[in-house]
Amino acid sequence: MTDKEKAEMLAEHYQTIHKKDDTYTTQHTDIEKQVTNFINSPTIINEKYTKNMTTSLTEIVNIIKKLKTNKAPGLDKIENKVIKNMSKKSLIQLTNIINAIFKFNHYPTQFKTSKVIPIHKTGKNPQSPNSYRPISLPSILAKVTEKIIHNRLEKILRAKNIKLDTQFGFKKHHNTVQQLIRIVNDISINFNKDNNTVMTLYDIEKAFDKVWVEGLIYKMIKYGIEPNFIKLIYSYLTDRKIIVQVGNSQSKARRTEREVPQGSVLGPALFSLFITDITHFPKTKMALYADDTAIYAHSHSAQVACKQIQIHTNMLEQYYKKWKIQLNNDKTEQIVFSKKFTNVKILDKLKVGGNKIVESKQVKYLGTYLDSRLNYNENTKQLIKKGSGVLKNLYSLLSKRSKLKTKNKIHIYKAIIRPVITYAAPVWCGLSDTAIKPLEVFQNKCMRLILNESRYARVAQMRERAEIQSIKEYVRDVSNKFYTDQLKYNKLTKQITKITSTNTPFRIKHKLPHQTLKIFQRPG
Repeated sequence: MTDKEKAEMLAEHYQTIHKKDDTYTTQHTDIEKQVTNFINSPTIINEKYTKNMTTSLTEIVNIIKKLKTNKAPGLDKIENKVIKNMSKKSLIQLTNIINAIFKFNHYPTQFKTSKVIPIHKTGKNPQSPNSYRPISLPSILAKVTEKIIHNRLEKILRAKNIKLDTQFGFKKHHNTVQQLIRIVNDISINFNKDNNTVMTLYDIEKAFDKVWVEGLIYKMIKYGIEPNFIKLIYSYLTDRKIIVQVGNSQSKARRTEREVPQGSVLGPALFSLFITDITHFPKTKMALYADDTAIYAHSHSAQVACKQIQIHTNMLEQYYKKWKIQLNNDKTEQIVFSKKFTNVKILDKLKVGGNKIVESKQVKYLGTYLDSRLNYNENTKQLIKKGSGVLKNLYSLLSKRSKLKTKNKIHIYKAIIRPVITYAAPVWCGLSDTAIKPLEVFQNKCMRLILNESRYARVAQMRERAEIQSIKEYVRDVSNKFYTDQLKYNKLTKQITKITSTNTPFRIKHKLPHQTLKIFQRPG
């Protein structure tokens, strides 16, 4: 099969994914009718709105400065370095174009056509179109425009207080580690209360690719967002096209009927807005990061906690059906976290979409493996496995045959390999020396390679020569910085470090991660 044929086949596959869902209820039809009437209604010029939306040369220059020079270009082949070197006259013209977009509520057709590069998913069948992740590359001018629209959207959402506190994705001062910390602390606190925690992880099928555009617009109308801005977003989301490129061959342009564009600046924020009203339940807790959804409940009996999750799951299924969001039931997982051996069995299994969910001994959430007792043994194995893969790819640069200086090899280790094997360190910073030893052994292996030392070389001498801390010391320092610095920005997690053995109504037998750090321990 030629590259051209591959490109056409993949383009057809991606177009099929983005086709409209034909399953309609009366409610869906009513919503689409209301949206159509709204979009076709006369546009009323709002001078205050226009003034608030208007961009400036300064804003555009600041956005362009932050662009990464080595990013791949879109279909127009204009590279970031070209934009970075635009004349002032050209930048003024770009400013005028973007202001015209706000004035006429129209997103240019040329900006809505993206080049798509298919990337093979590791371990998947290379013969199947489903095994290739579409990476969208919009025009750089479109990215600059999207960034400005994104800034305006954030401003509007803040002014109207439209937010979801449990959503940690696509938010300033929020990240995956914070969400993990929040969950792990809740579980650990309930270990101390002699409670079990039951957690269920849901997978939304092709979340970004199948967003119901009319549903999103309907929600924006109900939130009272300025009509002109809503019409601009509708223009941005509709009549989009993709061109798939394999090698040097490109497919014909294919129209996508529904999607929030992946790889775009604005897409993630719109998806987050779409699920802001997701159904909550008072007896469970929810944790979201983009489309990764987890709900969990605590109880002395795992069966009771599971019943609470079942109630919430039933509510979520109704919500997803209403807004044309499809769950991938095969990827739904459930786990019971417990430090005891009684009341941990779940007799009435959780049902999602009519299917019983099998209980797992460990689950992967936001890149970290969580086991039922929070021992992190599997997580450590997976970190080493990932680190070994990175080391293999960099072997030629780090081995004794490499012409790089030793100090440069050390920089490569510190900048690329060490962050991989210490991912989410603040979550598992309380591991014992024995539990963390496999990571120390892996780091020692890297040091021997970099320093060209034998297996008999003393570890302490290698660390001193390379100026590399032990993993235990590095994890401690990273975690100290994380807890003292980052958590102050997050409403849901900033109270964590205030939990001590003296201000809780229960005896702390199982320490929370931050309590293993000296700066959070009581003096004396």
